[in-house]
Amino acid sequence: MKKFLVNIFFATLLAAATFPDQENALNIEANYYDGNESCLLITLHTKLIGTQKEAYGKDIVKFLVYDDGKVIASKEIALPVGVAVERNLTIFYAGNLSSRSPGVAIESEELGLYIDPFHYTPIHQSCTPLLAKQVEKVETKDLCGDLSELGFRCEETSK
Repeated sequence: MKKFLVNIFFATLLAAATFPDQENALNIEANYYDGNESCLLITLHTKLIGTQKEAYGKDIVKFLVYDDGKVIASKEIALPVGVAVERNLTIFYAGNLSSRSPGVAIESEELGLYIDPFHYTPIHQSCTPLLAKQVEKVETKDLCGDLSELGFRCEETSK
């Protein structure tokens, strides 16, 4: 029964991600670079609304990534309550993944999300050069969004 409910929730989540006018949306992409330096790079494109005031009046949403039952990476975001916001998040894990079971698992208790297995795309090269560009681009954009909520403007500070 639990697996059935998870499948229904996941189908609903995918449907919400397809319609940009929906209040909550989530699109997840994952690449596993298995070259000299192996790493897993997961990108989450989200549109979410905060529902509970937890820390500094924000709703904290946590994403966990598992490999064979062990948490290997996590990411938290703070959302304003009652306002739809879009975020691009990067979750990074440096190291080799287990080959005992396919994919990884992704969980967010706050969203009622648990996907296992979540299949990544294997890329047969080192992750080092690509990672620096990806993380800088995505997280700088997200940081500017967070700073703008506090009254800072990234255009002014980058000169």
